[in-house]
Amino acid sequence: MTLFVGIDPSRKGYQALCCLDKGKMILMEKKVSKNEELIDCLSWIQKRMDSNLVIGVEAGHPQLMFLLTIKGFTDLYELSASKTAAYRRIVDGSGCKSDALDAYVCARYLMEMESQLTRYQPPPERVQKARKIAQALNQIREIKTGNWQRFWQEVDVLDPGIKQMGLANETLWFLEVFSNLKIWKNTGIKAFEAYLTKRKISTKGKDLEALLKGLKRLAKSESAEIIQLIVKSLRFCLQEEQLWVKRAGQLVAKWDVGVCFKSIKGMGPKTLVRLLAYVGEDWSQITDSQLSAYSGMAPVERSSGTPNAKKAKALRESGQFVPRPRKAYRQACNRHLQTAMSLFVFYSLSKHQWANDAYRTYRNRGQSHWEAIRNVGIRWNRILVAIAHKKTVYDEQIHLENQRNKKPQQVA
Repeated sequence: MTLFVGIDPSRKGYQALCCLDKGKMILMEKKVSKNEELIDCLSWIQKRMDSNLVIGVEAGHPQLMFLLTIKGFTDLYELSASKTAAYRRIVDGSGCKSDALDAYVCARYLMEMESQLTRYQPPPERVQKARKIAQALNQIREIKTGNWQRFWQEVDVLDPGIKQMGLANETLWFLEVFSNLKIWKNTGIKAFEAYLTKRKISTKGKDLEALLKGLKRLAKSESAEIIQLIVKSLRFCLQEEQLWVKRAGQLVAKWDVGVCFKSIKGMGPKTLVRLLAYVGEDWSQITDSQLSAYSGMAPVERSSGTPNAKKAKALRESGQFVPRPRKAYRQACNRHLQTAMSLFVFYSLSKHQWANDAYRTYRNRGQSHWEAIRNVGIRWNRILVAIAHKKTVYDEQIHLENQRNKKPQQVA
């Protein structure tokens, strides 16, 4: 027996739904929050029903497809979001109302179009290694972010001034100071300076007296043990991250396109390994618009219940509130790649003057921070695709010359 499984990756988790080959009846509907739970659910169905699973997943989720391949599922298909959305309008007469496609639509579409679809092929070995590294870095980042939030909550309750003094640098030395709070109970300022100097920690521009005062208050508080446990976890995360970043650097060093990207200031191993993992190693057929859409830089118009223009104008004149369409981050994109590109663009503002000037121009036009970051990211995507196609290193003078040769409205 053959079961057609449609998987709907949404914000709240994965929704899996099975349909029979002949009767087209729904067998099971399951929503899970993690990849591992989804794999266990599919394996249980396969063993319990003693059937072959034909699985269809919306395109844009390579990590999930790769994980399904590792677990032994061979009949895998990537479903086009636009085609399945059009199929949904035919099936139930409605558009794609949610951010992700319905699992039932994916299963029905897969069942009827299986002979016309292209089976998913596992990526090359280098891309597989990159995805494992990217997955590890993503998990470390999530744990690290949560621990930093908890750390600052505990510190701010007792001494809010610590965060404002400019010491909120997420570095190992900062964590080392908080790793053993008991030693600061009876420590003077000179002994504190000697402690930092011995460990080659720079004290320039730091209010050591305020920091020591805050450390003494924390050492006497009930949160001292909690803070030390959080710091221990954070130090472990940072050390693990350094090891994975080193592996990422060794992997992308053998990637010909990665060598071109590495010539850009601010493009480090963490961004490069995500580009390799989620976009692939062959960039010859990729366009800048495709990269912008997949990385979440391209804008989309999103509205909720907005009537036509004439009716909306009449309602506003009568004093009623009418929501306006607004530009937002693209939802049907790779979230990890979106985060990596957003961080790279933000970091590039301090490394490339033209990027900073473009960011200020967009901000002066009234755009928000993230809208400006997205627009600068679209420019960076054009540069990445151009140097990938030409297999050349990045030359900022060529980019500036191209900008000067364009018309004023095109440069902006």
